[in-house]
Amino acid sequence: MAKNGKSVDGHRNGVVKNRTQVYNPTTGNFVKRDASTGKFIGVKSDGKAFKGVIKEKSITRVSVSISKSVANKAERSVIRTLNNKAK
Repeated sequence: MAKNGKSVDGHRNGVVKNRTQVYNPTTGNFVKRDASTGKFIGVKSDGKAFKGVIKEKSITRVSVSISKSVANKAERSVIRTLNNKAK
């Protein structure tokens, strides 16, 4: 996580370390990943990027024929799994 340190404004200084985010064009959401293990941590469902998290650059584009509903179900499944692990 990013260090808050001593800032005059009370905002975070710097980026969140060991985290990256990538845009999923099928669902239109950003997915946060652990940079060291590559595991998915969370999904931002409002379509905006996570604040303070580095964005990954897409190296290659893969043309996958998957419907948006299937991709949304997969994202909800990941979120459910993460929420169950947190309990």
